[in-house]
Amino acid sequence: MNSTGNNEPKLSLMHCDNRDHIQQKMIQLDQEQMDYKWESKTWKEILDKPYFEYWTLMSGQELIGFALYQLLPDGCAHLLKILVAEKFRNRGMADKIFSHSKQELSKRGMVSLYLEVAQDNEKAINLYLKHGLKILNIKKRFYSDGKNACAMQLKLN
Repeated sequence: MNSTGNNEPKLSLMHCDNRDHIQQKMIQLDQEQMDYKWESKTWKEILDKPYFEYWTLMSGQELIGFALYQLLPDGCAHLLKILVAEKFRNRGMADKIFSHSKQELSKRGMVSLYLEVAQDNEKAINLYLKHGLKILNIKKRFYSDGKNACAMQLKLN
């Protein structure tokens, strides 16, 4: 139970600095449950850079999910990964993470949000459309397995 007296997971803002235990959980979740996994080397390179930010959704010490962004100099936040642990899916958790991170990015002065999502991932596309993102184009054979991606964008400010 959290400090508000209910069992709702608590959103916690985490930066990519000195958060080894959370980062290890993110990597593990990615390796176990993401369709397009990153190698350890990629994770290390990203998490060591100051222009990457992530937000996590935690329940106590358990990682429910996260959203990882690259913050570009032109004010665009590029969503690289958003992932919710399988046992927490279909309960609105991705919506909570995305909604919170979108608000925080806007507060930080980011002017747009950009992402690519597998064209056949209807749940994710519907989530992004619900939040106002627009489909820019289809990137043919974007993923390593040959699947197409939808490029989507939202103006934040």
